[in-house]
Amino acid sequence: MNFKPYDDTFHPIARRLHEGRHRRTTGRASAAHVRQRTADSLRGAPQPGRLPDRLDHIDPDPRQPRKTFDDAELQHLAQTIRESGLLQPIVVYRTKDPTRYRIIAGERRYRAARLAGLSAVPCLEMPADFDTAMVDQLQLLENFQRADLHPLEAAAALESYIARHSLSQRQAARRLGKPLAFIAELLAIRKIPPDLLSREGVSRLPKQTLVEIARAPAADRESLLQRALSGSSLHDIRTQRSNRDSRTRVVYFSERFLLDGQPPIEVRWKKHPDDVADQDLIDALGAVLRVIASRRHR
Repeated sequence: MNFKPYDDTFHPIARRLHEGRHRRTTGRASAAHVRQRTADSLRGAPQPGRLPDRLDHIDPDPRQPRKTFDDAELQHLAQTIRESGLLQPIVVYRTKDPTRYRIIAGERRYRAARLAGLSAVPCLEMPADFDTAMVDQLQLLENFQRADLHPLEAAAALESYIARHSLSQRQAARRLGKPLAFIAELLAIRKIPPDLLSREGVSRLPKQTLVEIARAPAADRESLLQRALSGSSLHDIRTQRSNRDSRTRVVYFSERFLLDGQPPIEVRWKKHPDDVADQDLIDALGAVLRVIASRRHR
């Protein structure tokens, strides 16, 4: 069969599980934490198995975060594959149909291989006890590594991931090994109405421009978006926001906790997300408990 032995330094997904940046007081996840949380969920790593050597046994994942693929880049990659072969295997898992496999990572390579005329590609199959509920987490990990994943796709995938697993922003940041500010900014983009996001040219706007538009009052967003599409710079968009304070800006963010059988609890911080640690949340909740306890004794 046409597959390569598994090496945990070879594939970006496996390598990402062993990487991470950590500043405990800033909400960044440690490499050990990302590795442990993901390993607990995956209960294994990609291993070689009996894989089909035909592309027509492999299917893309419809929930893949990346929805758009640049045709010119695919053609260039296809030419490279024709000349040198596919050097990096595609990561797959077996579906309920034992003859079908679904892609976790490598859809771009899969598409380019088809363009190149290949009938078979090297693959790594996840073990039989692989938790398929974690597919979206692995796909986000891989796609966040790619600079060309557009923020609209990243924001939509992140929002779906958080909703599917009932996570807070902080929990998502830990699992994905990303700063809390990165998570908060992507989710802010989802505040922009879909009818505005679907306009031609929006998919080419940079992340920070979209974040600034999302932070503006709802009444300002359409005009700011039009300015951005007309070529206004990030600085222009930022200064045109009607709710922008010329003084030193205090960044607010909130954490929402969904508890079984209980109403949701939301904590709103008057701090930058990177300046809030777990102990800050514990201290805040402890203060709330003390207030409740004092009311009971009145």
